[in-house]
Amino acid sequence: VSLPLFAQDEPILSFKEWQEARIKEAQTILIKTQIDRAESIAKDNNKVTVNDVQQAKINVEIAKELGAPDYFVLYIIPKSKDNKNAILMAAQTMSKMEIADILTAYQAAIEEKKRAVNGPEKAPAGEFSQRNQGDFFTNLFGNSSQTRN
Repeated sequence: VSLPLFAQDEPILSFKEWQEARIKEAQTILIKTQIDRAESIAKDNNKVTVNDVQQAKINVEIAKELGAPDYFVLYIIPKSKDNKNAILMAAQTMSKMEIADILTAYQAAIEEKKRAVNGPEKAPAGEFSQRNQGDFFTNLFGNSSQTRN
């Protein structure tokens, strides 16, 4: 029995679609919080405070700053459930720059872990060189005429 990669009625979102959905969600929460605050003032209670509205505004700004590494960690990994094909499908919706952002974040995480284990002066340089990045893109997308920018 073969299980589908994703629910059939739930296609995988591209990075831009996912980011736009997170922004829209945060904006909707902000509007609701502002309305709730106005009602709270009218009823002379503090169920919704100015701090709640400020936090909702901050959340909108955070959503606008979400990057490809966030997309991968917060959306793709939970959806893929360790399924390599699902990750490949997601990568095919991404630009080379978005994939490079994910790989750069991954490299930084590896180096941070090495520093935590070995100390900062003993951590070797990253092993994921530009040459390896190029090989990765070639294997993932084929030749440059077939790749997305």
